[in-house]
Amino acid sequence: MTVIEGDADGGITRDSDPARAPDPASVDSPEPETGVDWPAALALYAAAVAAAIVGVIGVAAGGSSDVILGLVPTAFTGGVLCGAIVARANPELALRLGAWRWRTVALCLPAVAVAGSVVALAAFGLLPGNWHLPFAAAALLGIGLSGRLLVLVARDAYIGAAIDRKRAAAAGWTWHHSGTHVGMLGLGLGLLAVAAFVTVNRGQPPIRMLFAASLCVAFGWKPTVSIPKPGGDAVMLSPLPGMAYERGELRAYEAGLVFEPKLIPSYRRFVRWDRITGVGLTEQKLVLERRFRPDIRCDRSKINDPESVLRALETWDCAPRQPTV
Repeated sequence: MTVIEGDADGGITRDSDPARAPDPASVDSPEPETGVDWPAALALYAAAVAAAIVGVIGVAAGGSSDVILGLVPTAFTGGVLCGAIVARANPELALRLGAWRWRTVALCLPAVAVAGSVVALAAFGLLPGNWHLPFAAAALLGIGLSGRLLVLVARDAYIGAAIDRKRAAAAGWTWHHSGTHVGMLGLGLGLLAVAAFVTVNRGQPPIRMLFAASLCVAFGWKPTVSIPKPGGDAVMLSPLPGMAYERGELRAYEAGLVFEPKLIPSYRRFVRWDRITGVGLTEQKLVLERRFRPDIRCDRSKINDPESVLRALETWDCAPRQPTV
């Protein structure tokens, strides 16, 4: 097939080399290039876990508030140092974690364990006052958010090591979102549910939350608004001026799609071809249907040669299944 490369402005240019792009998953021993993100993320996660565990042990042992307030910062500092040392000494750990399917679940287990311990201590009367809920919430948020950050950093490092080096994409283009934004719509509906709960319990609706929810629902339902002009043209309005709602860059490899978000800080994501159930081209959109996830909808007008992109995607999608990142 003809290999297709993405140019700088997100369009498509042809290359006469008929060779197939190498499978990024065929890299047996990718060399890690983690930078500073990996040590920082691992240090933060280790610190959050250490501080939460020491805090629970201190409460269970009947320590005073002064003792606990002295131990928790010490444990946090020790966790930072240990995490940074481990990350520097074992950079390949990022690749193993990034390739592990259950990485998110595993890293969230300490948060569940600490929160469960706090609730158990409160049930046995070992946690004074009504501090069990804030304590458990802090443990869940601290460990959960730092664990999620660690997962994203490790996954990004693995994708970079497996694909970035001397790997040619079969197709590449800039993803300008087209159609409903499911994530923003879900956020708006979630805020509406919270606002309804607050209204029922307090008898007074939270006006600011309802306003934010309405904006999220409106933006998620129609990210751009088309206003017709008398000459037949239309003016496109977007809540993100100057960005034309550009989500990022999409690159198609034999193993799947790599998405590089535009907004920073953010990390690359990977979609395997077995998660793509269909690829289609309409008058306005390039649509990649995904199993159990929202479809990827790209603005066709922002792609110079959408038919070539479609042919390249269909070719890779029909290729024999290979081990993927």
